[in-house]
Amino acid sequence: MSRFFAFLTVTFVLIGCQSHAARTGERRKQVTVDMKWERGGRWKGDIISLHLQKDSVDCSLSFSGPEQLEKYIENFGSASIPVAFDVDFDRTGKPRGALLVRVGEWDANKLPAHERTLTTTQQFGRFKPGERKVIKIDSPGGCFDPIAPE
Repeated sequence: MSRFFAFLTVTFVLIGCQSHAARTGERRKQVTVDMKWERGGRWKGDIISLHLQKDSVDCSLSFSGPEQLEKYIENFGSASIPVAFDVDFDRTGKPRGALLVRVGEWDANKLPAHERTLTTTQQFGRFKPGERKVIKIDSPGGCFDPIAPE
């Protein structure tokens, strides 16, 4: 049983909200990050996934189509792909939400909403039997740098 808890992985899916920033006084900024792609992914072999590893956080997107997007991504070869997000930041400058804008030059509006969500996976080190740790999940803050506060 202790081996089962040796590594703890937590996954969160973020769903962007277009009007949330306006309602709460948050700021929105378009942020482009370089992501690596792979065929398959953690769960399915018939998808293409994009990954950005930042410290212990894996930030990822998964696509099951359209075929034109898959071919477009494969054309990058081993090079990273510039991926743009509209990121909402709170008044302190902390990232609070992200919505995919484009993959390279591929417009994200061509994709279904569920394929425009960013998934973050946090991996934690080994826990000793009986050890207690406080775990703070920072999603999407683990994927994007904060900006200057207002």
